Amino acid sequence: MQHLSFKSLCLMATFLLLGLTSSAQNISPEILSKTERWKKEIYSKYPSRRLSLDNLSKLDFSSFWVKEYQFGYIGTNYQRMYMTFKKVRKVSATEYHVSGFSSVKNNYCDFTGRFKIVELDQLTSRPPDGIAKEGYIFAEFIIDENPQQKSTGIFRGTLMTYWYTSQNGGVKFDYLGGEDHGYNNLFIGEWTSYNNGAVKPVGWGLGAIPLAEGILYEGDCEICISSKYYNNGWSDFEKCGSHSSR
Repeated sequence: MQHLSFKSLCLMATFLLLGLTSSAQNISPEILSKTERWKKEIYSKYPSRRLSLDNLSKLDFSSFWVKEYQFGYIGTNYQRMYMTFKKVRKVSATEYHVSGFSSVKNNYCDFTGRFKIVELDQLTSRPPDGIAKEGYIFAEFIIDENPQQKSTGIFRGTLMTYWYTSQNGGVKFDYLGGEDHGYNNLFIGEWTSYNNGAVKPVGWGLGAIPLAEGILYEGDCEICISSKYYNNGWSDFEKCGSHSSR
């Protein structure tokens, strides 16, 4: 994987600043519609009340997002993709700067980007023992791959992260549904090629992939892969319906 030059960083910063004006306006109506449907499903499954974003000044989610090889897909053929976030830095109450790399097949691309929290929600259900509060945030993301590398572009979309606070204070990371079968850090959006403007849907996360119609799930968040997409990087998973107990 190539190292970033000063020129590369300048180019990536330019793309990022251009994209910050209104990331949602650059996303297709189809993905925006799917995102709203996805958010409604989360609201329904985990009823909550909206909190003021002023509360974010005391919370730092940086460590939540420093994760390696979160898997997901890119394109309508559900080609497997990995996203690794090596560094995340809080720069304001609502904004975080990120860097890392993406990988599809054997192509690795460095990136920088930004997460901007746009919604803070607290669950209305009674929290488990030892937990003071729990909820989730939604943030818009813009991730710019290094334009000097091969097959690069811009990721734009929405992410959801679950959080809780203990009785001792401090915001903490956990998995919705428990660590064994749970999930967190769900991303949905689009990737746009620098080269030709081609647009592809993307989704990735920890323990689950949001709105992946071609990648099916069975049981307690256990992932199985449709035979139609199985050879697009998913051979280490079971094909859906292949297990005798299903």
